[in-house]
Amino acid sequence: MYPQFEKKTISPKYKGLERKFDVWVRPIWEWIESMLQDPQLINHFVWDACRMSKFDGQSSSWVQFYDEPWTGTRFWEVQVCVVC
Repeated sequence: MYPQFEKKTISPKYKGLERKFDVWVRPIWEWIESMLQDPQLINHFVWDACRMSKFDGQSSSWVQFYDEPWTGTRFWEVQVCVVC
């Protein structure tokens, strides 16, 4: 179901010499599509940004915290932006 790895050769230069390395890669877009079609995974994806906050207990205020990328301020701003 998941795309196979492909062998690629890269040739970076290091200290003036060209080196060759074999690397194994997986096509990212096909990999993402295959994960989205997997019924065991699809319910674990988070599609909407959310704001997380907790009461600090001392100054009677709520403090935002982050525990996942989609709880960040920028994610929230992009999602609620009407004219971006």
